[in-house]
Formats: sequence, C-alpha cells, structure tokens
Amino acid sequence: MSRATGSIAAEGTAAHRAWVVSPRWMLTWRHLLVCALASGLFVYLNYLPSLDSRIWLDARRGREILAEQAIPAIDPVQPLSDGMRVIDTSWLSKVVCGWVEQWGGAPYLAHLFALATLAYVLILARVLFLQTRRLSLMMAGVGLVLVLGPRLQSLAAPDLFGAICFALLFALVRRPADEGLGPLLAQPAGRARFPAGAWPVWLGTALLFVAWANLHASFLLGIVVLGCCAVGQAATAVAKTGSVRAAVSDRQTQRWVLLAEWAAVASLVNPYGWNVALETCNLVRNENLRRMQDWLPLNLSTPTGVLLLASLLAVAAVLRSSRRQVRVAEALLLTVFVAMLAPSARGLIWYAPVYALVIMPHVADVASRRPAVKDAAGRWFAGRKLLGRSFAGSAASAAGNAKAGWSTRGMATTLLCGLTVWCALAFSPISQDVLGGKKLQSGRTLRSPVPAGVVEYLRRETASKLVFAPVPWANCLVGQCPPHVKVFMTSDVQWIPLRVWNDYGRITRSEPGWDQVLDRYHVDTVVVWKQHQRRLGDALRASEKWQVVLEDDKSLVARRSAYHSRKHEPSDQGSEEG
Repeated sequence: MSRATGSIAAEGTAAHRAWVVSPRWMLTWRHLLVCALASGLFVYLNYLPSLDSRIWLDARRGREILAEQAIPAIDPVQPLSDGMRVIDTSWLSKVVCGWVEQWGGAPYLAHLFALATLAYVLILARVLFLQTRRLSLMMAGVGLVLVLGPRLQSLAAPDLFGAICFALLFALVRRPADEGLGPLLAQPAGRARFPAGAWPVWLGTALLFVAWANLHASFLLGIVVLGCCAVGQAATAVAKTGSVRAAVSDRQTQRWVLLAEWAAVASLVNPYGWNVALETCNLVRNENLRRMQDWLPLNLSTPTGVLLLASLLAVAAVLRSSRRQVRVAEALLLTVFVAMLAPSARGLIWYAPVYALVIMPHVADVASRRPAVKDAAGRWFAGRKLLGRSFAGSAASAAGNAKAGWSTRGMATTLLCGLTVWCALAFSPISQDVLGGKKLQSGRTLRSPVPAGVVEYLRRETASKLVFAPVPWANCLVGQCPPHVKVFMTSDVQWIPLRVWNDYGRITRSEPGWDQVLDRYHVDTVVVWKQHQRRLGDALRASEKWQVVLEDDKSLVARRSAYHSRKHEPSDQGSEEG
C-alpha cells in the first residue's frame, strides 16, 4: 500500500514538474516598468501629429513605383524637372509608404510612423542597457537621444527608417561583455578566429546593409562607423606594440576592416550599384538643398546649438571623472559626428545616438564608484515592495523563486505586463482596426497643413495645368489630389534645375517680374499660405491677370482670369528648360 501511495505521489510530483515554467520566463518589476514606459510611449506616438509633410509625397512616389513596377528615371511628380536625372536613394522607403497607404489609407501611415518610432527607441534602449546594465541609465540614455535629436514628429519616413538601421548596426556589433561595458565585438585579442557565436554579426550586417542601401542614403554613415572602429583598433594596437606592422596583423583590426568591406559590398545590392554612393556625395553638395531650412548649418545661438555645446561640456566633465578607458574608436565616432553638424543641422539625428552610446558607459562607471549613493538607494528600496517582492532583491529570494518555478508573485507581475500592453493597444488608434469600433480620423495623427477646402477645390478642378504652392503644401497636394494635379515644386528640390528654384523664390517673395515668371511656366493656379506669403497674396489681389476663387483665414487660391488664360495658352514646353 505504501509503495502504491509512493508511486502515485512520485507520478504526481513528476507531472507537477512537467508543468512548471522555467524561472527565466518569470517577469519582474523591472519588466513591468519597461512595459509601462514602452506602452506609454506607444500611446503618445499614436496621438502625436506628424509635422513633416513629406510623408504624403513619399506615399505618392511609392504608389507610382508600385503602379509602374519600376523606379522612374524622370520625376513623374514635378514636370519642371524634365531633363534632370533621377536617382532615388530611398525608393524602398517610399514603396513601403505607398503600399501601407494603399492597404489602409492615411490612418495606416500614422500607424507606420508610430510603430517605426517605437522600434527605433526600443532598439536604442536595448543597446544602452547592454552597455550600462542599469535601467535608470538606460532611460537616461534614451532621454538624451530624444532631447539632442530632432523632434520625432518632424522626421520623414526615409529618415526614420535610416535611423532604425543606424540603431540596428550598434545592436549588431556591440556585443555585451561579462562586465557589461565591453568594447565593440569584444573578444580576447589572442584568438585566431571569430568564435562560433560571431556568425550572426556577419549575416546580420549583410542583410542590414542590403536593406539600408535601398531605404536611405545614410548607409554610408554605417560604413563610416565600422571604419572608425577599424582605425581605432589599429591605433590601439600601435599604441600597445609601437609597430605599424603589428597593428596590420592584429586580429581585431583585420576583423573590423573585413566587416567594413563586407558592409560596403552588401550595400551594392541596389538598382544603381556604385552610383548610390556617388549620388549621396553629390546630394550633400546640391545647391538647391543647401538653401532649404533643414539643410542649413547649425546655429550655436539657437536652443539646439546651446544643447550641443552643453552636451560637449558634459562629455568633458564625465570623461574627467570616469576611470574607464576612453577608446580611440569612441573618440573618432564623437569627433566625426560632431563635424557633420558644421555643414548641416540634419546631422543631429545621427549625432544624438552616437553621443549617448559613447557617454553612457562612462556615466555608468562614475555611478558605480559612488558607494554612498548606492547604499542610500539600497536602504530606500529595501523596505519597499511591489507585489510582495523587494525592489532590492537578494540571492536567497532568487534561488527560492527558481525552485518554486512560476510563483504567484511572478505570475501576477507577468499578468500586469500583459494588461499594460493590452491597455496601450486599446487606447491607441491602431486597435480600431483589430478590435473594431469607430474609426479615428487621420487628421488627429497625420495632420495635413493644407486646408481641406483647397484640396477639395483642386480635386474638382480638372482644367488646372500647373499649380504653384509653397513646398510644404505641395507635398501634401501631390499625395491627396488626383494625378492630374501637377505642382510647381516639392521638397525634392535636388531634382529641380537651379533656375526653377530661383524663380520659385522670386514668386514667393513677390519680387518685380513675378507675374512674368508665372506666365513663362504657364502656371494657371496659385495657392498662397498667408502666414508666409502675405505679399504674394496682396499682389494677386491687385493684379488684373488673376482672380481670387477661394480664400479663408489661412489660405488663398487664385486662378488666371479667362482673358489672360486664353492669351497665355501654352503652345510648346520650351520655356520649361533650365
């Protein structure tokens, strides 16, 4: 009888052990905090209106590529770019936007923006946590990126996809060491080859740069990052051995050089080959782009410039207090990306993550040598519990939880994590397509600066040949109006002749001869943004050639009068050369 009872108990114990979940899947208060922060950011991004109008233009270009099943060699959106060769270095980003808009319309473009931004932040958070091994420092690093970088809602889709690839590169090559502060691809210098676990770096780098070279021209910055790491490793080897030959034969240096070459070869998988790199270099020197607001040099007297100076002073203070060795690669990366800000402030999107990745390991080193702070924090957290579990924790409690398997406290915390994620989905517009209910209007998250009346008027007016509109509004018009609506110029000014760009400025500023310029390009409709083009609006009202057909407190639409429209009927397109 006792044997039977013992066998039944043993079977019950075995069955119980079979259903016990491994302790590694138990979620703690730290996971709950991360879930709460990520969920709150996701809800915030869903209700954050996009301030960049280029998403409409990107969606329109993506629809054109999907319809033609080919990348256009000439610009189908800007008729005045005739004769200019088009090399679209971000065609894949536009295809993604066009496909998403075809699938679900403008609200799905807003969902794409929210998900992509969240992915960018989470990838950076993961890399920062591997460097610091502290949740508080991870959040501080993410905060630095958000403060120093451009506003999230001002990023265009190609820029955002490029930023995600930039963060993924650091996630690939920054391997966590035992102390959590190891160097990039940290391996013992004496090993003759990569360890078996290094093959994901090579495969991931190839796949990353194949996608990156078609998503955004910033893939060259990824190669620059790998090159800085290779030069830094070589300089370290020279400093240790005093021999250049020893640096050339250094295994770590060879691995970095090979990885950079591997990335450069993978980036050739694109429709243009080497021309993508050449076009990117020409893009930086493009005269039209250098006059755009986004491409102007960074002014140190602005709040953004003051933040940059403050960040550099903070680096000096932290490095002075840190005992962690400053690697040559880190100094090169920071120097290169600071220098990028001289010609254009657009470099902030790349400087911000590099700055956080360089400084936060040193901040962690400084914080680890503050025993008074650590002891005070430990005493404060020691008596406080969340769901019955101490914030401080101990080895004994961890061992007890491991033996107990899926404990009640761990299960409750896990359920709270799931509830947090579910609430974030329920309160965000993206859940309307999954759970049903009233659809959210696209204007709450994907806001168009163009008044709805102007868009409706141009949709109805099929006789328009060429519409002059301010560049931000032109981006929206080509995305929201039928294909027959042609605009004078969009934000893709790199594909516009310099003469057209200069004439755009003459018209916008209402300089003498502005009406003759409109006649020369056969413009028959002018859309005015009153806030920035008040002089042009007054000139149109005073002109006999133009008739105001629509006006509100924000915009004005004028069409060429009937008599002058017949008088200036275009007989050829020779006037569009330039």
